[in-house]
Amino acid sequence: AGGGLAAAALQVAVTGSVVLGTTAALFAPWLATATPAASSAQVLHRMFPFARGLYEDKVANVWCSLSVVVKLQRFIPPRRLPLFCAVVTLTALAPACACCLRLRPSGKGAFAAALTASAFAFFLFAFQVHEKSILYPCVAACLLPVAMGPQRRPAWLAAALCHFLLVCMFSMYPLFVKDELQGAYAALCLPMLLLCEGLPAPPPLRAAFRASSVAALAIHGVHALVPAPARYPDIWTLMVTAPSCAYFVLCWAGITAAQLYGAFESPGEARKDD
Repeated sequence: AGGGLAAAALQVAVTGSVVLGTTAALFAPWLATATPAASSAQVLHRMFPFARGLYEDKVANVWCSLSVVVKLQRFIPPRRLPLFCAVVTLTALAPACACCLRLRPSGKGAFAAALTASAFAFFLFAFQVHEKSILYPCVAACLLPVAMGPQRRPAWLAAALCHFLLVCMFSMYPLFVKDELQGAYAALCLPMLLLCEGLPAPPPLRAAFRASSVAALAIHGVHALVPAPARYPDIWTLMVTAPSCAYFVLCWAGITAAQLYGAFESPGEARKDD
């Protein structure tokens, strides 16, 4: 048990050293200026824009979606919001990450699942999240099929991952409209839809994929053809971001539950604990 804990601590230390070294290399140009403290402070200010509000534009995270019903600013002082978001974010990522610190080896699959759950937690609950931040869960989720290995990887995982990437692109559609990238968006979505349709998936999952695709097409049509009411100028944008947020919450909850259940541990590593 002690050896397993020491190995886990060593792995965390090595990974942390790589992260700290990379951060130091990225900060080197500002540290080399005549005013390193002021330059670094300006970089940190842009990295953590606490003065800019709870979220950026209309993003598919929990705080933006909840703002339709309840605004946190009415109950929590603005200066306390960053701390509140930090506590909620850490609470959301803690269960999946704690599984990697079990006394038995958890394996690459569990580590990739912890990365994915952490990325979801930051996107859904962190302070001042941008639409493009959904790319972090995208990158982490793409590691899951490889990290799980052929013994643990279900046959439908590739189709589910493809559908997830489609929803991620859909969640950024208002940003694409703002930047006039609808053509590029459509050019990416079409082959992804065809790929998702061609990958193996059980009938219930296939039906869910198709239903969500039809709903997304309907929302696109309304967004493009029907002017938003003057009283609710962001209603069509929220029709994109709110369902996307609900989907991402389900993904985070599902990955966290599967991690707690041990679904991402390889069979060989799980047997070592017996």
